[in-house]
Amino acid sequence: MPDQKQLKNVNYSERILSSFQDFKNDNVLSDIILIAGQSQYHCHKVILAASSPYFKAMFTSALKESRDNAVEFTEMSGHILDEIVNYVYSGIAEVNRDNAQELLTAAHLLQFNEIVEACCDFLRAHLHPSNCLGIEWLSRLHSLPKLEAEAQNYAIENFDRVLDYDEFLKLPDDRLQWYLQLSEIDLYTNLEVSDNVPPCEINPRPSTLAKDVIVLLGNDPETGLGMMYAFEPLRERWSALSDAKGLPCVLDGVAITTVGNNIFITGGIRDEEIVSEVWCFSSKDRKWISLPNLKKPRALHSCASHNNQIFVISGTDNIASMVKQSVPHETIERLDLKDTVSNGNSVKLDGYDLAKLEWEEIAKISYPRIKSMTICYKETLIEVGGYQFSIPVKKLEVYNCSFKNPGGANKKSPTLSKKLSQSLSFYGAEQYILPEPIEHGRMVSVNDDLYILWQDAKKFISLNPEKKNFQNLARPCSHSTNSSLVVIGNRIYLIGCHVDTGREDFLSIEYFDVESCDWCQTASIRRALRNIQCAVVKMRCTYD
Repeated sequence: MPDQKQLKNVNYSERILSSFQDFKNDNVLSDIILIAGQSQYHCHKVILAASSPYFKAMFTSALKESRDNAVEFTEMSGHILDEIVNYVYSGIAEVNRDNAQELLTAAHLLQFNEIVEACCDFLRAHLHPSNCLGIEWLSRLHSLPKLEAEAQNYAIENFDRVLDYDEFLKLPDDRLQWYLQLSEIDLYTNLEVSDNVPPCEINPRPSTLAKDVIVLLGNDPETGLGMMYAFEPLRERWSALSDAKGLPCVLDGVAITTVGNNIFITGGIRDEEIVSEVWCFSSKDRKWISLPNLKKPRALHSCASHNNQIFVISGTDNIASMVKQSVPHETIERLDLKDTVSNGNSVKLDGYDLAKLEWEEIAKISYPRIKSMTICYKETLIEVGGYQFSIPVKKLEVYNCSFKNPGGANKKSPTLSKKLSQSLSFYGAEQYILPEPIEHGRMVSVNDDLYILWQDAKKFISLNPEKKNFQNLARPCSHSTNSSLVVIGNRIYLIGCHVDTGREDFLSIEYFDVESCDWCQTASIRRALRNIQCAVVKMRCTYD
C-alpha cells in the first residue's frame, strides 16, 4: 500500500471564490470600504491586494490608505467601481458601449490588465467615425500604442466621415494640423449626384488609405473592351478604375487568382483559339504587365495560389469541337464538352515560381475537369465542380501540397516541380462526395470551413473537410451563372450578372454573413459585363 495519498479537489478554487462573494455580500470579515460617488463596497484588503498590484502596493506600504478603513475614488463613478469590485470577487466584468472608455480608464489606474485588454478589444471592434478620435486620445493618454495606432488609422481612412461628428470639432489645433498635413488625407467637396448617372461615372475623388476592395474585371458586351471596377464594402460604393494602365481584354475561359495584392489572369479563348497569355495587375502601381506565357495554351481551367506560387489546374488545350460547331464564346456552358478535353495525360498541373519568374510542369492530371474551381485551403489545393467528359462532377478533389514525404519528414528538393509531384504521387488526391453534381460551382474558405455555391441551382452549403460534414445554408437572393465569390472578413460576397429579367443589364452584389448565416443585398452597378472575374486586394480607390 502507498505511504501517502494526494487529494486534489478540482472544485476548490471555484468554491473559495464563491465564499469570497458571500463574504462581500454579507459584509463578513470586511476590513476596507471602497467609495465612489454615493456607492460604498465592503471589501477585503487581502483579496483586493491579490487581484491588483495597485491595491497590493496600497495596503502593504506605509501609505495612509494602508491604515485607513476607507478609500474614496473621487474621479470614478459608482457603476464603474461596481464593475471593478464584481470582477475582483467573481472574475466577471461587463464591457459595453456605455462604460467601455470609463472602465478602461479605471482599470488602467487600478492595474487590472485583463479588464484593460477587454476594453481595448471592445473599442477596437466598435471603431466608428463618431468615436475614433476620442479612442485615439484615450489610448495615447493611457499608453496603449496598438489601440492608438488602429484608431488613428481608422480616423485617417474615414476622415471625410469623421468631419461630420462632434469629436472633430473638439480636436485640439495641434492634432488638427497633424491630420491635415498627412499626404493620405485629401479634402474635396462632394458633388450633386444625378439619379440617371451610373455611380462609377461620377467625378471621383481619392480614398485615404489602401483597404480591402473587390476588383471586378469584365468586357463591355458591345465594344469588347476590358472594364475594371472596384467595390469598397465599408462604404458600399463602386468606382471605375479608369487609371489602370494596360488593361487587357478579359477573355472567355480565363482563370484568376491573387498573390499578395497582385491579380493574375491566365489563358483563355481569343478568336476561336486557346491562348497561353498571363497578365498581372499591381494594385500599388495600378498597372497591368505581361508575364511569361503558360507552358501550353489553356482555357476553361482553374487557378490558385499557395506560398507565392501560382498553380494552373485542369482545363483544356483543344478548341476543335468549338470551331467545328461554330458556337459563340458566350454560350460555352451550352457546349457538348465531351470533345473539348484532349488526351487527359497531356493536361498538366503547372506552377509559376514568382522568385524564378518561370513556369514549371509539375504533375499530370489523369482526369482533368473543365470549368472547375480551385482554391488553397491550409496545405492543400481543393478542386470543385465542372465537367469530366460532358458529365457534371460530384467529387471534390483535395491535393496535398505540404511537400512532405510519406514518413512525414520534409524532403528537400531543388525545384517546385519535384516537390509537388512527389507530394501528389505519394499522397494522391483525397475525394469528398458532394450532395449533387456542380456544373457552375464557386467556392471560398472562411476559417476552417469551405462554402460552396451551385450557381445554376442557387444551392449553398458549408463543408468542414476535417470533420467531413456539410450543412445546407440559406440561398442567395439573386440568380446568375456568370458570377464570382470572394471573401472579406466574415462576409462572403457574391457578384454576378443579374439575369432575373433575361437581360444582363446590371450587376448585383450581395453578401453572406458567416456569423448570422443570412444573405444581404447591397449596392448594384448599372453595367452589362461579360466574362466577369473578381478578386480581393488592398488598394486606394476612387469613390463618388
